[in-house]
Amino acid sequence: MTTSGLSTAYMGIYAARTSHDTLDLLLIDARPARSSQVEIIRQAAKLHDFHAIHDFSQPLGEAASTAPGLVKRLTRAYKTRPFFKQIYQALYKVKKQRTQAQLLEDILDCIPELQQNFEALEIHSQPELHLLTPLRQHFPTASVAFYEHGLGDYLDLRKWYKEGDLFRPVFDQAFSRFLSHQNLPNEFVQPLIPPHEFADIGKRFLEVFRLDAGWQAPLAADTRLALFLFQPLERFNIPTDFWLYFIDLALSKVPSPESLHFLIKPHPLQSPEVISHVKAHFQQRNLSASILDLPDFRNVNIELLFGAMADQTDFVFTPFSSAIYYLAKFFPAPHIYYGYSLKSLSGFDQDLPSYIQERWTDVQAMIEMGFSDNTHDLGK
Repeated sequence: MTTSGLSTAYMGIYAARTSHDTLDLLLIDARPARSSQVEIIRQAAKLHDFHAIHDFSQPLGEAASTAPGLVKRLTRAYKTRPFFKQIYQALYKVKKQRTQAQLLEDILDCIPELQQNFEALEIHSQPELHLLTPLRQHFPTASVAFYEHGLGDYLDLRKWYKEGDLFRPVFDQAFSRFLSHQNLPNEFVQPLIPPHEFADIGKRFLEVFRLDAGWQAPLAADTRLALFLFQPLERFNIPTDFWLYFIDLALSKVPSPESLHFLIKPHPLQSPEVISHVKAHFQQRNLSASILDLPDFRNVNIELLFGAMADQTDFVFTPFSSAIYYLAKFFPAPHIYYGYSLKSLSGFDQDLPSYIQERWTDVQAMIEMGFSDNTHDLGK
């Protein structure tokens, strides 16, 4: 079960290695997704011969903004406060139960094989997917193995992990150290693949992913590249001006920015407002830049594309996108400067929900346990 091309690739890697006379089904999770996002998942699924792909996602318009509306902002602001917290949790519990019951009905109607006799059921999933709970409840003897989409999934396992589950992460050694440091068991952590094999998977993905001239143009030219990885921070009340500040912070680390071509990779849920402001900012600074905001580019995980540009890339910048730590692990080339800065949010996070702030603090603590090798802190 998946929400992204990257986690689909990880699961496909494992399935291709271990599948023997099994019926391998890929389920796309029941959360909002643009059609272009779903298409990327289908492209990544070609890494393995899945018997069928079932899409349970909720259609989201390609130009739909993901910035929180008034009701969402108020809910996030009050749901952790006394009195309101109890009301919110009670209402949420009722809604969640109804949603899960409907999801299970949809799954069984769509996949008749699950209503037949079978020897064993293995569930391979990202943590915190909508489809996971109803399936686990309906098939309590099923084995479960988790795969990641980003570093946040390592933390989510604290809530979703049950005795007997497995986790096959990229950072298996670093995560094992992190768990040991917290006096927690780590025997459920198993390696997915050796790091050097991921570049080969990325090359295979490029063979099935359609690259048009808009992507190939800067790669074909004899020029050096710098890559910005964006996150949908507007969903957490971070103002658009933050990105202009962060761009200038990153550029201060580049000796001759005018000699580079900048590639800006928006998040699949990035708002059009942020993309528009960033375009204008690079134009004002008179710097050569391409924003990969076409659906095919925006929705594919950069880890699966970076192999096509690694030799030409000198810099990779992001506030704290998980992707930078994966790229630094998979492509530890000495000529690439990987720069991040969680501290850059200071001064822009006054309206950040408290639970998001706590989560980012937890991620930062985990990163310092060995996830950030080959990366540099930009400061603020």
